[in-house]
Amino acid sequence: MALEKIVPRTVLVACLLATVACSGKDAKNGRDGQNVDRKGLTNQKLVDSFDGDRKYVAADVYFLGVCYFDHCENMNKPPANYKELEKLARDTDAPERVKKNVRENIDFVWNVKPTEKPGVKRVIAYERNADKDGNRVVMTTIGLYFMDDAEFQAALKAGKE
Repeated sequence: MALEKIVPRTVLVACLLATVACSGKDAKNGRDGQNVDRKGLTNQKLVDSFDGDRKYVAADVYFLGVCYFDHCENMNKPPANYKELEKLARDTDAPERVKKNVRENIDFVWNVKPTEKPGVKRVIAYERNADKDGNRVVMTTIGLYFMDDAEFQAALKAGKE
């Protein structure tokens, strides 16, 4: 009988702990209740206009940054233009979307060697237009970031030096 009393209490305590742990973690604070918790990508949380097709722009900036690194590693030099990345960029589940985003939403800083200046955020690919809060998705030699304009300009300058 003692076990019968313990099991229901344990289940009740587990349910209460789960409820408390999950409360307050509502990431749906974007426009129209959209989830804007992006800690999974950059370990940063921003509330902005990260909606619609823009989420794919972020994924494509990251993907193209990885292609940039792969090109550097495989060819022993950074890419000088998109044609040099194009073969690697086709290796995705949505090559037409990537191509469209490159045409309309993504820019690059060519000839950046990721191994130069270790520890310095040097831009290699970025979202062309900032969101309504002035933030943009940026792939650097260190990783993917969401940057405000001042941080972006400093990293962009470092990438071109």
